[in-house]
Amino acid sequence: AHVPGFRRAMVIGGVVAAALVGGVVAAAVVHPEGRNELVALLLVTLIVLLAGGLTRAERDRLSALRERAASLEREQDAARGQAALEERLRIARDLHDVVGHGLSAIAVQSGPARVALDAGDLGAVRTALGHVEATSRAAMQEMRSLVGVLRERAADAPEADLGLADLPALVEQAGRAGVRASIEWVGNPAQV
Repeated sequence: AHVPGFRRAMVIGGVVAAALVGGVVAAAVVHPEGRNELVALLLVTLIVLLAGGLTRAERDRLSALRERAASLEREQDAARGQAALEERLRIARDLHDVVGHGLSAIAVQSGPARVALDAGDLGAVRTALGHVEATSRAAMQEMRSLVGVLRERAADAPEADLGLADLPALVEQAGRAGVRASIEWVGNPAQV
């Protein structure tokens, strides 16, 4: 009942069966001695028609399955493309955050360097420029790491991911940039 075209094959089979029964009755009337080629001919015709109808129904079912599989594959390709696009957008946001943070820290650190230079305090200028240099190097390293992800580096390439162990250095860097920051460890960081 669920095979497309099966109902049509059954209707054709019913018509042929009715014709066969009619032919058998007619043959019995015409040739009462029981020798009838018409019955065999009608039976073969019925078998051929049923086989043809079932073959066509099966072909239609397989075609519908192929279409559905192709449609599912197209949907999966679209979903993979959407996921890749979302990942690229996430990486672009991360890259923007890294570069923006680095440039903000450099701007904050270079202001006091200019003021110290105007005041003639070369020690303060050197310190501020050292912080600018360290901040720009760290930002460049983070940016290279993100760009490496975009380039889809090989799986065996070393990653420069940051972890909890790098948090104290980040807080220190933020402090050098003029931001008040501190860490308070609660619980066991190894379990994170």
